[in-house]
Amino acid sequence: MGSLANLNENKQNLTASEEKSEERKKMEKLLSLAVEQSTEGIAISDIDGNLLFVNPAFANMHGYKPEELIGKHLLIFHTPDQTPLVKVVNQQVRETGVFHGEIWHKHRNGTVFPAIMHNSLVRDEHSNPIGLIGTLLDITERKKTEQELKKSEEMYRSLMEGFSHVKIGIDIVSIDYTVLFQNQILKERFGDISGKLCYEKYMGLKDPCDFCPMIKAIKKNKIETVELTAADGRNYELISAPFPNPDGIIDKAAEVIIDITERRKAEQKLKESEEQYREAYNRSDLYKDLFTHDINNILQNILSSVELSKLYSKDPTKKEKFEEVSNLVSEQIVRGKRLVSNVQKLSEVEEIKTPITSLEASKILNNAIEFVKGSFPHKTLNFEFKSFQNQYFVIANDLLINIFENVLFNAVKHNTHDNIEVLIRISRDKKNGANFIKFEFIDNGVGISDSMKQEIFSRDYKEYKKDKVPSGIGLGLLLVKRVLDSYSGEIKVEDKVEGDFSKGSNFIILIPEDVQNS
Repeated sequence: MGSLANLNENKQNLTASEEKSEERKKMEKLLSLAVEQSTEGIAISDIDGNLLFVNPAFANMHGYKPEELIGKHLLIFHTPDQTPLVKVVNQQVRETGVFHGEIWHKHRNGTVFPAIMHNSLVRDEHSNPIGLIGTLLDITERKKTEQELKKSEEMYRSLMEGFSHVKIGIDIVSIDYTVLFQNQILKERFGDISGKLCYEKYMGLKDPCDFCPMIKAIKKNKIETVELTAADGRNYELISAPFPNPDGIIDKAAEVIIDITERRKAEQKLKESEEQYREAYNRSDLYKDLFTHDINNILQNILSSVELSKLYSKDPTKKEKFEEVSNLVSEQIVRGKRLVSNVQKLSEVEEIKTPITSLEASKILNNAIEFVKGSFPHKTLNFEFKSFQNQYFVIANDLLINIFENVLFNAVKHNTHDNIEVLIRISRDKKNGANFIKFEFIDNGVGISDSMKQEIFSRDYKEYKKDKVPSGIGLGLLLVKRVLDSYSGEIKVEDKVEGDFSKGSNFIILIPEDVQNS
């Protein structure tokens, strides 16, 4: 009986051992599959750095097959100038047992890429070091994203500060009324009040304003506008736009602050001499409303882009969409800078009578083309010249380049094609006995309808109505018209293909020729 009991016991022990062995095999197989299929690179080397194992992800990152790397030294993944750092890292692992940080690796083709590495020392059952194990994560795309975000932030800050040059304030205010950012013009007007309450420093009040547009913008998630008198006694128009955090929570607003004191003074003077100040009043309203309309569009586009970028940045499959949104933000910033420049130039046209002289137009036009190309690096722009000679002299001034830039910007902005084409023809023309140089800008954009052609350049501040911004006329085209008027020049628009406006437009500009130098 004792022998039979021992036999049963041995049988049970053998069964249990077989079950444990089978379970161990399953775990080993699962572990092997996990390592092989891991999207992170995994490598094992001996204590001297000779590779014993690499998984497919690790090999692919460097352009190899796993079997090609067995027996190779770890230095195969690094350039000679990286070798000292690699030795320091390996020494740290031997001494401390671990390393975690960012380090550059070399691809088989010689290029280098940034990666996050986590290395650990492997010890035997007696705690003797016998090898190294490391995991590797390629962070190239993360670096590109960080660079794009940094570039966007720098361009956005540049836009914010750029408004200072035309005396337009920009700030960011949190929902608890704390000022988070001011551009230079606001610091000059009210001092650096970052961290202070907006209603105390801007308005001189003890309590928040009842009409506060910032609170309305945040709560309604839309742009709000109000006119107010600040603590410095000047009148301002305040445009507040909701500004979301990366997590989507809207707890602050970006604000555009425009000093409208002079317009208010003009209104008062109109009562005393309506004829004398009517033109100045209408011009002020026109420029202000055109600017408000355009800046609202820019801020709304940036707001929408920020919300989209939050969605796309979390999804690796949306990288292309994320780049498109980043490009859109960049284009809106370029558009904002152009808007600021046009406001400034319009002021110069109205307030400073710049003398006209003889200028060589072809060189100025080429400079304008290069500037427009540089402003839209993500678009395919094709500018073609057709002219009978290399040089054309006109009677103009330094604002001539702004005419060319704004017409070209208009051709790019109102074009939905992947390949934007503009044919530029230069020739001579005569009208009413006067000699002109004729510039034609023929694009493949969306075109301008016949009804719009009749009024796109016909309206100006002299007939401006408060309840309607002139249809079709933006600050850029208004600047072009005003400058050409000062030259005794002309501008008109025709269809690229007669009778079919949808094929594109032909903007025709006439500028008086300097006959003596031509």
